[in-house]
Amino acid sequence: MVLECSTSNIFMVRGEKVYTPSKEFNILPGITREIVIKLCKNQGIDIYEEAISYDELIRADSAFLTNSIMGILPISGIDKIFFQNPKKNNILEKISKNYKGLF
Repeated sequence: MVLECSTSNIFMVRGEKVYTPSKEFNILPGITREIVIKLCKNQGIDIYEEAISYDELIRADSAFLTNSIMGILPISGIDKIFFQNPKKNNILEKISKNYKGLF
């Protein structure tokens, strides 16, 4: 199961849905994570807080990290498996644009 990075929370996008591990797994309770979850809900983007397996993550359309210093960071690949074009994912673009609009 993939839960988080050392100072960041992880999200994956599959289709029009966003997934992130639930806080019940004792993950980092990130401020930016909470902002992104609220942005998704406010924009009508389906977001699910649940376990994410490594196999699910490498098959995602895209993935990104969040943290308070860098905001939203697209992930280009995992273990030599690369996402097509993580910056061109419509859902990720929409979330990033609205996140940047907050500041």
